[in-house]
Amino acid sequence: MVKTILGTQQMLKSSSNVGEGAPDILSSIVDNKELKLSNRYGRHIPLTKKQGVSGESASYHDGEDFQVQKYEKDFKSKQLIKDAIMENDFLKNLDASQVIEIVDCMYCQYFTKGTQVIKEGDVGSHLYVSAEGSLKVWKNNKVIGSVGPGKAFGELAILYNCTRTATVEAVEDAKIWVMDRKAFHTIMMKTGLQRQEDNIQFLRRWKILGYSLIAHYRSISKHGVTHLEVVGVLWHMMSKVVAQQSPSSTQTLLSTIP
Repeated sequence: MVKTILGTQQMLKSSSNVGEGAPDILSSIVDNKELKLSNRYGRHIPLTKKQGVSGESASYHDGEDFQVQKYEKDFKSKQLIKDAIMENDFLKNLDASQVIEIVDCMYCQYFTKGTQVIKEGDVGSHLYVSAEGSLKVWKNNKVIGSVGPGKAFGELAILYNCTRTATVEAVEDAKIWVMDRKAFHTIMMKTGLQRQEDNIQFLRRWKILGYSLIAHYRSISKHGVTHLEVVGVLWHMMSKVVAQQSPSSTQTLLSTIP
């Protein structure tokens, strides 16, 4: 059974575009029923729960409608959001289809001068992309930096339940694009299921000793492997959180505002 799975995984990886841009569904299956994830250097790292960080688990069922609200935007706004995502260390590893979905589902909010967009110590659940106006960043009652148009911030809050590490306040009237955690995880699951279907269609063309691989693949997916798609996509982002957990400079801190 293990050999068959490994063979299936190898064929999926050799296909032209299945799983391109993000870890494929089978890439995290290992022996002994232990969940591990591979970093970009190929080294397996056990996924363990770190004290003080609580992940939000979502329950998905077969046939569930993975739809998110989409909002109209002009080309300039779409490009601004896309560029902000691609320049963000935690988000730039998403593939093209996921970025498009995120751009489409972000909605606009306006903040008047002096309004706090996020507050240090609060539990956050939204990602922001500044569009217009200037924002200042506070930590421990001290201004440590600023955020201008085209900057994504608050990204850690869409990964797991965590408190904001700094306060972001509007210096002038500001326009900001917003997305909540639920929409983000729905997008990850939706694109994961689409990749699963693409894998199944690919496997229809292959047989090992006359035996179809689809049954094995569906059996694996039935036991929750689809959820590894979400975990795999987020892994690069979360590994950066660990690496930068004790920022040594203001610039590093600004890039990790949850």
